[in-house]
Amino acid sequence: MIDNKQQKELKRQLDSELSHFSFTKQGGVLSKTHPKTWSEKVNNWWNKEITIPLLPVGAITVLLLLTAGMILFSNDGGQQVELIERGGNIYWSDMYERKVGANES
Repeated sequence: MIDNKQQKELKRQLDSELSHFSFTKQGGVLSKTHPKTWSEKVNNWWNKEITIPLLPVGAITVLLLLTAGMILFSNDGGQQVELIERGGNIYWSDMYERKVGANES
């Protein structure tokens, strides 16, 4: 354990060794490490670094995309749509029924 006398001697030695260096941004560093105003605190909070684990986020994204794809491309209400041939042309059955129904009215 260092006693008070040794601590003062080390401080004096350190000050003499560092006397050639000057630190001009002390106020800026202190305001970032110890914010006092509300805006400094918000800025300090906003500039936090976050890490996002890629494996879980990627897996969730893939699952969401697969689920959305299955919902979008699933058949609605069991309605079967098939290709039919009429008069030498090929139509989707639901489109042909709509067209024939519109022509009959």
